[in-house]
Amino acid sequence: MPATVPVGNWQYTTVVVRDYRQVVCNFARFFGIDRWEVIRVDGKYLSNARFEGKAAQHRWISVFGHNGQLGIELIQPVDGPSGYQAMLDSVGEGMYGVAASVCEPGRFDTLSERDWDAAMSVNVKGIWNCCKAVVPHMRAAGGGSI
Repeated sequence: MPATVPVGNWQYTTVVVRDYRQVVCNFARFFGIDRWEVIRVDGKYLSNARFEGKAAQHRWISVFGHNGQLGIELIQPVDGPSGYQAMLDSVGEGMYGVAASVCEPGRFDTLSERDWDAAMSVNVKGIWNCCKAVVPHMRAAGGGSI
């Protein structure tokens, strides 16, 4: 059976949006985040940036907020080919990624083997399960990216 992550261990999520200014107001109210940091990222400064196996340059806006328990990152693509833009084009706005853990920060030295196995099941095996489920569909479609 796949491991589940208690909501209390959900640390961070990334959401791709068309217009962060519209979304940030609702997220601020809903999640109780009163401070957001806006960063404009220019992909030309990234080394070996690729999209669908080809060299690519793209720009996006990252907007970060945190309420002490949960971090939210809003990603708004600006231009150039990227996974963010591909998501908007294919399925629209939505959750792009989640960071969760079954380990408490700063607890490594007292972590039991059972908790370590649970963390590996969520953080590593979860990715493997996702790839295993998606790869046959990608092969059938002639390619893709995870």
